[in-house]
Amino acid sequence: ELAGKVGENIAIKRVAYVSGEFGYYLHSDYKQFAAVELTGAGDKAAAIGKDLSMHVVFAKPACMTREQVDPELVKKEMEIAQDRLKNDPKNSKKPPEILAKIAQGQLDKFYSQIVLPDQPYYRENAKSVAQHLKEQGGDIGVKRFVYIKVGG
Repeated sequence: ELAGKVGENIAIKRVAYVSGEFGYYLHSDYKQFAAVELTGAGDKAAAIGKDLSMHVVFAKPACMTREQVDPELVKKEMEIAQDRLKNDPKNSKKPPEILAKIAQGQLDKFYSQIVLPDQPYYRENAKSVAQHLKEQGGDIGVKRFVYIKVGG
């Protein structure tokens, strides 16, 4: 009915069901939404969940854990880091074990861009989302998150 009124095709592409301890955030543009299911948050779940949902809308993580990242993507990122180090004249005299540690550090930086607990917390970049949750007290964990964007 609405499609006929506005003259645009309207289709529901994605639906998410969340329950238990969770919080959510609908961005002011009404085009982005996130919900975060928590464990161990108790009566603070709505506030912590909303705050983390805001982070999800801002940072757009792709995965909950490092293990969920596609192994092929991880392999490709490690190869890129190693190639970059080999072609850098500053690193030519460093031993292989040092180069391996530098490459691992670059891979950790890659994880911090796409894995929710590893991402810099949006309100305080000096700490990660995992560190922020630890500071909230108790044993609060993120069970899962959902990010939905209109048209995406």
